[in-house]
Amino acid sequence: MNDLKNLLSHISNEYSLDEITSSERVIGGYLTINYKIQTQNGISFFLKQHRHTNPESIDSIVLAEQIFSTPEIPIVSSLPNISKKYYTIFEEKFYSLYPFVTGLDINREELTTQHTASMGRLLALIHKIGTTANNSLFSKRSTNLKIDKFQTRYPEIIDALNKIENKSNFDKLAQETLKMKNNLHQTLPYYQEELQLENDCIVHGDFHNNNLFFDHKGQITVIFDLEKTEYAPRLFEIIRSIDYSCFYTGIDDFGYQLTASYIKSYNQIFPIDKQMFQIALKAYLVSKSNNLWIENEHYIKNNHRVDILLNQEYNVLKYLQTNHTKFISKLLSNLE
Repeated sequence: MNDLKNLLSHISNEYSLDEITSSERVIGGYLTINYKIQTQNGISFFLKQHRHTNPESIDSIVLAEQIFSTPEIPIVSSLPNISKKYYTIFEEKFYSLYPFVTGLDINREELTTQHTASMGRLLALIHKIGTTANNSLFSKRSTNLKIDKFQTRYPEIIDALNKIENKSNFDKLAQETLKMKNNLHQTLPYYQEELQLENDCIVHGDFHNNNLFFDHKGQITVIFDLEKTEYAPRLFEIIRSIDYSCFYTGIDDFGYQLTASYIKSYNQIFPIDKQMFQIALKAYLVSKSNNLWIENEHYIKNNHRVDILLNQEYNVLKYLQTNHTKFISKLLSNLE
């Protein structure tokens, strides 16, 4: 409690705020803790703790917010402090202050084709700007599909899991998920192909429904959380966004309908090359089978806040075991 009191006092001084009279932890985020704060005069702010620990990364987030903030793209941007910086440091952690904005928070199981059409349109507008803006201050995404990292981490996680005598339901689900990833790692034919994607765009980095607010007509009203912005392949971000938003309960016919609305809307604004999209889809499936982030956070780093994501991971991987070719074909068909 004293740490929070001292933090709020620091924020009040750094941003020349009236006395902060209330603070409320905001649910969400897997690596940091964020707050809604309110001052004596009734103004509310969003206090964000960054996962980054260097000023260069924060500067790139601020720059991305400024680059993408146009009349058509409703990005919420951080506020400057009395030193005209867009972040402050407290106990070796970086914080930024934002206006507190509200809107409809649509859960993944509530998404409609209207929502995903708006998502496709807005991401296309972001990417059109991101392909022409100066990218020199942004980190560059590694085009390595991290096969070697999987081969190192997988046995470490399996060893930690095997040491648990009385396995929970989560542990059992993790075992099955790891088996499927290892199977895909060994059997996906795309591992033998050249799947290098060029970095070509400053991307949002984490564009999905939980980082958006909507109105009652399904249109996006607010875009936030550019914490993962970088210079990366735009097609990879499209596929990641679709995976995280459209296939929350697994890959099914309704998920494909959401995806069709998303891709067609994007393609009208910023056309997608079909051959390059096929390469990107294959690369994404290789990357997904290599991705051990949830398991590593849980069993190696003891961070259980990510546990909620495992069920969706399991459902998608279960489908891809025997339907990865169909998955690629279905997504490509939206460009015909």
